[in-house]
Amino acid sequence: MPITFSEPSTTPTSRNNNNLAVGATGPLAALYSNGYKPTVLQYPSDLGSAQKGHIVSFTACVTSGQSYEENNTYSFTDEITGGADGFIAAKATASGGSTTDVDQKTDLFWQPARKRGTDVISLYMPDTLNFAYNSSYSNLSVKDAVQSAITGIVGALGGDKAKEVASGAASAIDSPIAKLGLNKAGKAINPMNQLVFDGIDFRSFQMTFQFTPKSAAESSQIQKIIQTFRSHAAPEISSGSGGMLFTVPDSWIIQFIQVGQGENPWVNKVKESVLEHIDVNYSPNGIWSTHPDGSPTQINLTLSFKEIQLVDRTQINKGY
Repeated sequence: MPITFSEPSTTPTSRNNNNLAVGATGPLAALYSNGYKPTVLQYPSDLGSAQKGHIVSFTACVTSGQSYEENNTYSFTDEITGGADGFIAAKATASGGSTTDVDQKTDLFWQPARKRGTDVISLYMPDTLNFAYNSSYSNLSVKDAVQSAITGIVGALGGDKAKEVASGAASAIDSPIAKLGLNKAGKAINPMNQLVFDGIDFRSFQMTFQFTPKSAAESSQIQKIIQTFRSHAAPEISSGSGGMLFTVPDSWIIQFIQVGQGENPWVNKVKESVLEHIDVNYSPNGIWSTHPDGSPTQINLTLSFKEIQLVDRTQINKGY
């Protein structure tokens, strides 16, 4: 029996030709009335219903290509705007500007300037949401450190010849002959290893969404959603550089929203992030299946993000 599309009898909002919601009301009204006229793409069509209840919102931040300015101090601030279901507005302003709730301040801001765009994607909360927190540690031998320090000091005081002699003496301690002799005596050199903290990594996380369109309108919406993610995640070859330079891809502001309540306090907030990897599977069940118009009956979309700012203890205590 052929599958046919049928448009829903009622729609929560009306849209103009630019896909902007007009006169939106209800729990998702703030998505359309936060002051900057976003182009909102959402799935499923009943995303704001009480049965769904939870939303993950993606707002694109467009790269404007600003060069690094020496001796300027840049401040980063996150402000929640637009009411209960508002979006996070990420801003980078030069020193002297008025900012509040400063998250991080640095004299070396190497990220390109980005301005929050009008593309907003609102999706249902995925079944799996996993954040990776990674800290780096390394082994440091106190013995090696002392040997290296002594060699450097002797070399600085006595010249190259003294440095060469000191280096040879230090190496002799670790020579096979020395180790054999110690082993014969039932001894071994203790390297006095210490575990040393090196730093933290940028947090990364992944989300997978399963799209099963129930109408032609949902199929069109899904296609626009995937295209929007792909477009903002891709660099652009700069024509003015003879093809030698890329314009850096855009970033994303991500928010986990509980309908009618605002940000969900039970899920950590996310710093501005870049989309590292996109996986689109048009045949997730292993069988190619489409509606009569050729649109796939099911699509799986996997998005892998990485934050562009390090999240330290101070940021974690602020909810990140």
